[in-house]
Amino acid sequence: MKSTPVPPESLVVGFDGSSGSEQALDWAVAEARRTTRPLHLVRAVGRHDPKAFDPGAEVDPATSLAVEQVMAKAPELRVGAQSREGSAAAVLVEASRTSATVVVGARGHGRFSSVLVGSVSQQVAAHASCPVVVVRPESPERGTEAGRVVVGLDASERSVAALSYAYAQASSRDLGLTVVHSWWWEQPGGFLAGSTKEGEWSAASDRETVLVGELLAGWHEQFPDVEVRRHLVRGHPVATLVEESQGAEMLVIGSRGRGGFTGLLLGSVSNGVLREASCPVVVVRSAAAAAEG
Repeated sequence: MKSTPVPPESLVVGFDGSSGSEQALDWAVAEARRTTRPLHLVRAVGRHDPKAFDPGAEVDPATSLAVEQVMAKAPELRVGAQSREGSAAAVLVEASRTSATVVVGARGHGRFSSVLVGSVSQQVAAHASCPVVVVRPESPERGTEAGRVVVGLDASERSVAALSYAYAQASSRDLGLTVVHSWWWEQPGGFLAGSTKEGEWSAASDRETVLVGELLAGWHEQFPDVEVRRHLVRGHPVATLVEESQGAEMLVIGSRGRGGFTGLLLGSVSNGVLREASCPVVVVRSAAAAAEG
């Protein structure tokens, strides 16, 4: 089949024939059927790859076969494929400029099989212009938020884009939404019950509660059909979000929160969640993060 450009507002899948990309394709097919968006498989080829082909002519046999299988399973879908010369991350980031969503596996055909999240997934999640879904192997364990959309907030304006996406997904899927805000504040040396430091900790907890309340203000009016749970947890955000991901429909996070350095587009929390979550993870970049690079 011929290599074709990525249609606007389509679902783009990074495909390299690996088991991770096949899992990503399965997720994307289901999402394309649900949303009626075009589905496009994108494969990057290196200039000196022995399996390389003319990017303007034919896609490789493995990708062509994958398209045929999708069309046989879901003939109602608009399915295409594109071959581009370059690194996988660069090709997918380029495709993200016009697509609605980019879907990738947690790990593709990388050099080190022990790396739980591939560098391609991390780079695409950090730099894409649209939401990126990283499809991870699902855990058989079912947590308290199983079957729900979970969104992690850091009580900053950067969380608004992730929150908006999570509400829209919960509404369109007719699912509940769990809002998780995990924070940590402690004075050196801890505190004893009844001490002044205990009061300071309580004050910090109250401040975090107010911040989350301010971020959630007005969303119920926009999405009155979405049932919302709030979980404010004093603890490490990665551990909290990973626990909440067990059996969840998806876990939505921002690309970077209040901590870290402006040049680090994918923060330590995002990276940690991508490594350990047991459901698909959606990374949504805010306008502020996009403006920084």
